[in-house]
Amino acid sequence: NSSLQAGDIILRKSAQTWFKAELSRSEGSDSSTFLSADGGFNFNGTSNGALPGEESSIDAGAARLEASVGFADVMAGGRGSMTVYQQTLDAGYAAPGLITARDTEQFGASVEVPVTDATRVKVRHDSKTQDRGLEQQASELDVEHLLNPNWQVSAGVRQENRQDNSPVVPLTQI
Repeated sequence: NSSLQAGDIILRKSAQTWFKAELSRSEGSDSSTFLSADGGFNFNGTSNGALPGEESSIDAGAARLEASVGFADVMAGGRGSMTVYQQTLDAGYAAPGLITARDTEQFGASVEVPVTDATRVKVRHDSKTQDRGLEQQASELDVEHLLNPNWQVSAGVRQENRQDNSPVVPLTQI
């Protein structure tokens, strides 16, 4: 047996300016799921972290806060937008499409600004930290330029950092 309760609220000023809060709680036995990395030919089990001999019912929560601001909504002549988010998952949380064996915290932000009528700049950063697990950060910068109504040129750079703080680090991550 397992259960999932959730609720969310959205406060919206416009299509670009809003605030969203989501809270949920899962409870149940080891909510294993099966995943395929080869298009459905083979499936491997993934567990939310219940270990043999432990309490078989896991009660875990999750929360996500997200906000977006359209600069035109807060200043005259403002162009572009900014979005930020923060998400926490308790160890053992299980929901459709989301299962975690460790306490996990994620946050990120993105800014998109038109520099001219033809040029737009996008900046983004995401961070994910698992308790006694992976720490990941990714940052990117993209520039798009409209040459004419039919052609656009874009370029970007991205940097990723990854560190595994697991008690036993798999050989594939050394």
